Amino acid sequence: MKYLILCLLSLNIYANDLKNAPSSFQKGNKSYQFVDFQTVNYKISYDLKTQTAEYFAHIKFEITNKGYPLFDVVNAPEVIMIGADGTRFEENVSATLISLPNRTSEMFALDKEVEPGLYHLKITGKITRLVKFNSNTVRSAFWMSDLEDRAFLERYLPTNLDYDQYQMDLDVEVENSDVEHVLMVNCEKTELKKNHWKMSCPAYYTSSLLFFHLFEEGAYEVETFTMESINKKSVEFTVYTNETMSRYTELAKKVFVELENDYGPWLHDQMIIYGTGGMFGGGMEYAGATLTSIRALGHEMHHSYFARAMSPAGGNAGWVDEALASWRDSNYPRGGGLSRTQMGGHSEYNRVTDRNAYSKGMNFIAHIDEKVAEKNGLMPFLKDFGQTYKYQTFTTEFFQSKLEDFFNQDFSELFNGYIYGVAKSCGVNNPCVELMDLGAELVPENPYHPQLSEEQLENLL
Repeated sequence: MKYLILCLLSLNIYANDLKNAPSSFQKGNKSYQFVDFQTVNYKISYDLKTQTAEYFAHIKFEITNKGYPLFDVVNAPEVIMIGADGTRFEENVSATLISLPNRTSEMFALDKEVEPGLYHLKITGKITRLVKFNSNTVRSAFWMSDLEDRAFLERYLPTNLDYDQYQMDLDVEVENSDVEHVLMVNCEKTELKKNHWKMSCPAYYTSSLLFFHLFEEGAYEVETFTMESINKKSVEFTVYTNETMSRYTELAKKVFVELENDYGPWLHDQMIIYGTGGMFGGGMEYAGATLTSIRALGHEMHHSYFARAMSPAGGNAGWVDEALASWRDSNYPRGGGLSRTQMGGHSEYNRVTDRNAYSKGMNFIAHIDEKVAEKNGLMPFLKDFGQTYKYQTFTTEFFQSKLEDFFNQDFSELFNGYIYGVAKSCGVNNPCVELMDLGAELVPENPYHPQLSEEQLENLL
C-alpha cells in the first residue's frame, strides 16, 4: 500500500444516502465514519504487453462527522493526498484494513482524520481477479455475489457499501492488442476507437448493480432485438451465448411480458442476458442484466424489479428480493408455514443475504399474501412498491412500514418473530430487543444462486 489522494473542497452538505448506512463506530480513540460517494470516475487499462490490468479511481465523497473515512476494495490501494488548492502535501496518507464491529467483515479506512465536508479521493491499483490474458486477447468480468462477504464491486474497484448510490463513469481500454474486443456493460456506452470505450451509468447505481464483461470479438454469438414496454418505451435486449440462442430469446420475451403485466413498466433501458447454459446452473442479477442458465432466467429478470431497481441497502434487506423471486418461481403460492429466522435481524454491518430467504423467506411472503387475500393479496402492493420507490435503496424496516401503510394493518409481531428473530414483547426499535437462540442450522443451497468456485467463475469468462 502506498499513497491515497485526498482533496478538501468545501463544507457544503449535499443530499446523501447515509440514512441507510450502518452506524459509525469507535476503535480505541478513532472514530470511523461511513461516507456518501457523490461521483466516481474509473479508468481501467488492460495492457497486453505487460499482461496487467490497472485502474485509477477518482471519487468525490461527503463525510458529515469528523473522523476516519471508510471505503472498500479487496486489493490494497495506493493513495496520495492533495490540498484544496491543488498543491500536493508532502504527507503520505495510507489506508488500513480494519474489522467492522460484527467481526465478520472488513473495510479500508484512511489513516487520516478529516473534518466534515466534501473530498476527492484518487486511488490506483490492479485488478487481478477474473482477468485472463492470452498472447493477443484479454477476458475480464466483474462477477458478483450477495451470498459472500466483500463480493460486489469491491472485489475489483474501490467502492462503498451497498447503501450508497452514486454516479459512476468508466473509461476502459485494451492496449497493445490488434484483436477487436467486445465490452458488455449495462450503462450508456460510447466507443471512442477500437478497444476503447467510455460509459456513463445511472446515478442510482450501487456497488451491486454494474454488469461488466470484456472478451474478444467472436467469442460468443450475439443477438439484439427490442421489446416495446407497456409505457411505449423501447427496451433493447442483447443476448449472447454459446448455447442455443433461441431458447434464451424466446423465454426472455415471454418473461418480459409476464413481469410487466405483474409489476408495471420495465425499469431499465436494456436487458443484457449472458446465457451460460450447462456451465452455470443458476444465475446472478444486475440492473437490467444477468448471467444465467435457462432455468434461472425468469428468477434473474424478476430481480431487475426487486434487487436491482429497488435495491437492498445491506445484507439485512437482501432476503426481500430473494423471497419475492422465489415466490414467483413457485407460481405465487398463497399461505406458507412460518419458521423463526433472523433474516433481517443480523448485525447492521452484515453484507451477506441470509440463505433462508429462498425457502423460509418465500413462505413468509406467501403467509402475508394469505393474510391480505381479501384485499387482492400482495401483488397490488408489490406493483405499487416497486414503481413508487424504484431506483432507491430500502431496508427491511422500510419494506415493513410500506406494507403496513398499504394494507392499514400491523405486521410487527410477524416480522419480529420470523424476520428479525426478536422476542415478541420487543419492537424493532425497542432497546429490549434480543436475538432469539435460533440454533445453528444448515440452509440448503439454492439452485438459482449456487456458490461457485474460483475455477468455475473463471470458466464463465
